[in-house]
Amino acid sequence: MIPAYREDMEDYPDVAEEVIRMYGYDHVIPAFMPTAQVTLGGLNLRQQTERKIKEVLCAAGAYEGIHYSFFSPADLDLLRFPEDAPERHAIRLINPINVDLSLMRTTLASEMLYAIARNQKKGILEGRIFELGNIFIAKELPLTEYPDERETLCAGVFGEDESFFTIKGLAETVAYALDVKFTYKPAQKPFLHPYQTAEVFCDGQKIGYLGQVRYEICDELDMRVPAYVMELDLRVLSQWYGKDRVFTQFQNLMMRREILLLLWTRISHVSRLKTVSGKPVIMSQMLHCLMFTRVYSFLRIRRAWRTV
Repeated sequence: MIPAYREDMEDYPDVAEEVIRMYGYDHVIPAFMPTAQVTLGGLNLRQQTERKIKEVLCAAGAYEGIHYSFFSPADLDLLRFPEDAPERHAIRLINPINVDLSLMRTTLASEMLYAIARNQKKGILEGRIFELGNIFIAKELPLTEYPDERETLCAGVFGEDESFFTIKGLAETVAYALDVKFTYKPAQKPFLHPYQTAEVFCDGQKIGYLGQVRYEICDELDMRVPAYVMELDLRVLSQWYGKDRVFTQFQNLMMRREILLLLWTRISHVSRLKTVSGKPVIMSQMLHCLMFTRVYSFLRIRRAWRTV
């Protein structure tokens, strides 16, 4: 029992400190724990790769954003998902803070659109944002086991000077960081422009999508400039984490070099060819073709000499 007059003591660590003080610090013998080991800290492969992705996106002019892991049922309506869409198979919280945070998010696109809209309302009419977060996929509802938390990358760009190829460029930036190659195929998404939407593939596996946000959704969010979004499944991409970069040797290239020579006019062209290509031997091995293209005469050079 802590005495009432000891207002400086709140919990058991304070009691332990008081016991040691009364017992005497001189009697305390410092020692390592029997199982203690000195280890070297660091980042694992996943952390290193995600940091690399963030660095290349920041180098491309994007800023990282962090949003809640919850969203609203109205967000699914905003994205025009049909009733049977997998994104509507969301986990509902038993005791949410409010209805706007009552579902575990199954996509990062809605929060990215809200972030773009908030920036535009504050007068920021161009920018690039990305987020690395989890989406929560339930195998069945109500839950009987923990949901699948899938690491996902979402990026958004907006501005009059931005285009479909800007968001595609961010995808290529991620591909370069992982040393892989992405391919693209036309696709359809209910909240994206029907003619500016593509699915992203890596080695034949679908890893995400990208495209321009529909005009009616931009109007609903009071956006003043076009917006583009991209989502990539990092769980699928993780199989290429740590891929060794392969270098190939350049093929032998034919090079053309022009050499300026100052020669006496009495030397014939045949003599010049024999002099250049005849010796030394190493010169003849490197020389595949020799021809004289121009002859110049200058007043400042003695009349008996010419440049070729």
